[in-house]
Amino acid sequence: MAAGGPATGGPPQPARVTQRVAGATPAPALTAFLPPRFTADPRNIAPPQPEAGALRFALPARARPGARVALRMGETWQPGHRNMFGFEVLIEPATLPRQAPLTLARWQAGPEGPVLLEMTLDARHGLLVENRRCVGPASFGTWRRVYLRILWSSAPGGYLEVRCGTGALATMPVIYAREGIATHPPGAPPRYDLSLGLIAGRALATPAEVRLRRIIWRRLYVVFDRVAQAG
Repeated sequence: MAAGGPATGGPPQPARVTQRVAGATPAPALTAFLPPRFTADPRNIAPPQPEAGALRFALPARARPGARVALRMGETWQPGHRNMFGFEVLIEPATLPRQAPLTLARWQAGPEGPVLLEMTLDARHGLLVENRRCVGPASFGTWRRVYLRILWSSAPGGYLEVRCGTGALATMPVIYAREGIATHPPGAPPRYDLSLGLIAGRALATPAEVRLRRIIWRRLYVVFDRVAQAG
């Protein structure tokens, strides 16, 4: 037999242990649920879990302040850029602290810069946008849609708008809106960062869990059905 040739004879060789089990379906990758630019936050205490067409975000009991299971994305902003963010959220009613707020979404100027907008969550008040109710406790356990549209500006010419509900964007009520504002404070880093998932504001006595799906990020060139109101 030539050197390096195949062996002949002898007992049959076992199948390689790396062979895929027949009929097994691999779990979908995290990226299958996300638009470009979204990744798992490297500060996570555990990764988001793909589950039944959605991502599950779970914080354990005794999680410390600042503990997170979240996504993050960021982008250098330009004056005049318009963006839309959206997601559907299902809030598990039995897994929330009553009055220890969790952060579900946070937009800020740079990774550690000023907070532009924050959505908080607890069992008593539901999902709030700057203290205005987006999803009330009566809607826990069902999917609800959230949209944010924003015009980036370092001068008092920008706007932001949050809508919550079901159905098409134009039919959803405006929960929070600001007009003629600096959406990116002067002197702040020339980018924005979004955290989306669960971040503990205080130590948790009980576990907390939400599910997110249909996460979107879009650049807008034409904006319809915008409603201006005082913040």
